Amino acid sequence: MKKLIVLLAITFLARTAFAEMIKLKSGKVIERESIENSDKYIEVDSQDSEPAFYDYEIKSVDGKEQAIKTEMLDKEMGGPIEFNDHSEMVRKDKLNGRSDCEEWQKSIADYDNKMESIFKGEPQDLLIILQKIIEANQSGDTGTVKRLQSMVASNSLAFSEINPPEELQVFHNLFLNYHQEIENAIDAILIENIDIQSIPVRKCYEALLDYYQELHSVLIENECNEGDARALEDNIIPGFKNIIETQLSDQAIQEAVYAKVWQSFFLALISGDPQKVRSFSTENGYGSLLEMKRDSETEVEVLRRLGMSWLQDGINKWESISGNKFLGIIGQASKPSVVEFIKIRGTWKFNRLGLGR
Repeated sequence: MKKLIVLLAITFLARTAFAEMIKLKSGKVIERESIENSDKYIEVDSQDSEPAFYDYEIKSVDGKEQAIKTEMLDKEMGGPIEFNDHSEMVRKDKLNGRSDCEEWQKSIADYDNKMESIFKGEPQDLLIILQKIIEANQSGDTGTVKRLQSMVASNSLAFSEINPPEELQVFHNLFLNYHQEIENAIDAILIENIDIQSIPVRKCYEALLDYYQELHSVLIENECNEGDARALEDNIIPGFKNIIETQLSDQAIQEAVYAKVWQSFFLALISGDPQKVRSFSTENGYGSLLEMKRDSETEVEVLRRLGMSWLQDGINKWESISGNKFLGIIGQASKPSVVEFIKIRGTWKFNRLGLGR
């Protein structure tokens, strides 16, 4: 019996088996017996060959609407960000009974419905799709990569064929630009095998920020959606700006690269396998590790000892020396260890261990 893994962005506490009614944004309804619920997914029994359904594809579980989120968005905004559906962009409960607002709503209804028919979600859902492609690519899940990549490409073509009302032309063009940046990031991921902390991904966030700033201008101009305008101004737009300026800044991206290089080297050290450690080191670097060997220690033991001691201390600071060299500072400021990495033919290698500064 195949198991269908349904990933969700909500927290479930129950661990016992029970039936879940899962409604997808496509309109499809799935009812299966739940095996395990967690904060990441629902695992259910499935007799068929249905693909995995991710959080951005799910509308509700047992009638409860799902909040779409990403780790970076949640961290900066204090919880999942919830956006209205495209068809709810001009909600009647915010029109205050004004006839001009009702007319404006009618004027964009056709455009709104066309957008909704192509992608049953919100623009920020594309960031989640991008993250899923990154994860699937890194784990070698080519089936998921191809499915999601094909979906983004087909949506892009359909969006470009929509003719928006004149007052939404700039708004629509900014959305197309954002969608193109998503496609560019996907191409970069598949070619370079980059991770979420990357410049192509930052461009996606910047393009989405431009889109939401224009949406804010549209809402302010027609004065029919005061609540949505305030949410954009007070919460969503500042949140995206903060992500771009901090987690996706040049420094943050570079430090994420350093951390990834360090993690691979560190895991090799913990294993105590000389061959693995050598694969991440220059000859000079490996020699500097063996200089730390105590009289009774074997080669394997000194590698493991260094790894375990650094596990407790951790990297306190990264220092970029040049485009081809960086340092990691480990331990107390009074007597730190310094690990040096250099780039050789495009690959980062551990090159030197120093004690004190």
